[in-house]
Amino acid sequence: MNVWGFKVLAEEKGTRMPAIASYLRQSQHDIVFIQEAWYHADFQVLKDTFPYSTFYGTPGSILCPSIRNDQSFYIQTLPFDCHGLMILSKHKILSSEYVFFQ
Repeated sequence: MNVWGFKVLAEEKGTRMPAIASYLRQSQHDIVFIQEAWYHADFQVLKDTFPYSTFYGTPGSILCPSIRNDQSFYIQTLPFDCHGLMILSKHKILSSEYVFFQ
């Protein structure tokens, strides 16, 4: 699911993210793959719709580091170097891997 989450270009993002979260809470999906969840605040809104999720941030990034779900990313004016990807699941996620293409 592409949530179209870039603040500058996304229209009505403030109402869209809560609406997507509401939809996901009521859905019967076991697993959902999310694109363009660029900001930590949006990640938090969407992560809480399923019992399990991947961590926020881009592995190896200085500007958008991977952080555990119980941590906060306090200052984020723009999502530089964030990949915007997340996995939501009703079942425990045993592992995940990011493959970066050159």
